[in-house]
Amino acid sequence: MISGCLCSHLPPPYSNHFCTSRMPKAPKNSKSSILRLEASPAAPSTGEEYRFDFGKHRGKTLGEVPWGYIEWCKRAGIPDERKDFSRALEQHRTKHSSAFRTTRAMSTEERLQAVKRKLPAWLYDACIEAFEDANCEEMMCLSHASEFRRFERDKVEALEEMSKLLAHSYPPRPSSSTTLPDSELVEDLRTVLSLLPESAWNIPKLVDRSPCADATNSVYVHHDGFTGTDSLLLTERCSEKIRYFLRRIEKEHGREVRVTAQWEVYDKVAKSIGGITYSNAYGDEKGFYDPAREWVAAQPNRLYRH
Repeated sequence: MISGCLCSHLPPPYSNHFCTSRMPKAPKNSKSSILRLEASPAAPSTGEEYRFDFGKHRGKTLGEVPWGYIEWCKRAGIPDERKDFSRALEQHRTKHSSAFRTTRAMSTEERLQAVKRKLPAWLYDACIEAFEDANCEEMMCLSHASEFRRFERDKVEALEEMSKLLAHSYPPRPSSSTTLPDSELVEDLRTVLSLLPESAWNIPKLVDRSPCADATNSVYVHHDGFTGTDSLLLTERCSEKIRYFLRRIEKEHGREVRVTAQWEVYDKVAKSIGGITYSNAYGDEKGFYDPAREWVAAQPNRLYRH
């Protein structure tokens, strides 16, 4: 009946009762009683964002204040007494309506579409292909709808993790219409790239896996003693040649041409020794990795130092 009324508006019986009765204690550091006594008249609406003129967040906007504090204000009934604050909350609600919706878990398809919007198209397609290639045997064994849904959830979770850890390390890819100029340096770079194998799948494993024994070639097979797997790598000699011509191309044609050349190197190396790949190994080895990424992700000072 008297909720939200100022003390000065209370009838004498109520005011006498409050003066002689023991009032309940306010929460620690609470200023609700002061705020009720100092309620200000409704302020005219302006185009500026509302700023708190009371409490410990005085001077801050709604966006700068923890949402828990705003919820506390609402429970304390402050919007009923400060109409400008109430209007500001309603405007904030309209502007950021998604933040006020009832929380609902996104479906697997919605999560997949969210990742697709976040990643460049070429990277999204490459990750989907890599994940399905690594799990092709499992895909062939899926027989129930529940198994298919679990597989799709695993795929989405892997893509979400990749978008957090790896996606930001790729610079923007030049458009398909962007080409390298006709120059001797570009031709020299392409000559070096032509020595790389056409595909990693067609390379026989070398008996001697020592990089030194294979220094005259463009690639060698590296054996990981911990995982027991083999992988193709560029020889140091081949890598130095590629870095040398990239450095010369930047000096003669500029940085934009060098970036385009880097992506040509990336595409060739990814095709030759392997690009974006997904590993099902447990622990830290599980997830996406890209051995060719260094050719577009490395810092210029590191990649082109003399």
